[in-house]
Amino acid sequence: MADKYVCNADAVALAAATAKTVLQIATPSTTRARVCQLVVGFDGVTAANPPVLVELLRQTTAGTMTAQTPAPLDSAAPTSLATGSKNASAEPTAGTVLWTWRLTPVGGVLVIPFYGDEQPVMPVSGFMGIRCTASAIVNVNASLIFLV
Repeated sequence: MADKYVCNADAVALAAATAKTVLQIATPSTTRARVCQLVVGFDGVTAANPPVLVELLRQTTAGTMTAQTPAPLDSAAPTSLATGSKNASAEPTAGTVLWTWRLTPVGGVLVIPFYGDEQPVMPVSGFMGIRCTASAIVNVNASLIFLV
């Protein structure tokens, strides 16, 4: 049985018109992972702000980010071999964009479950990130649930 983990990024500030990786998962050299669910939400209050571009993408580098430890959803699961990072101060190199969405920054929440063959698979030594681009300053919370 595969173990399921969640990695979270809380209140990451987005600068206006600047793409930012808010959350990233990295697999080790021995294990692949499958993304099961993506959750993104914003705390904006200005109704006139245009939607935020949200992208799920494979990345080719780690960039410079703050380490974030994935938590097992089953308390009996071992520590994840995959690692997490949040809030890029130097952007990872973008690879293939798998999905894009536009979401209102005014309290909008996006929950995308991926099922079966739709689950993005991360190769060994791979990176998967959530990148957001907002037209105005807003904070974002993001989560990725994945199987290892």
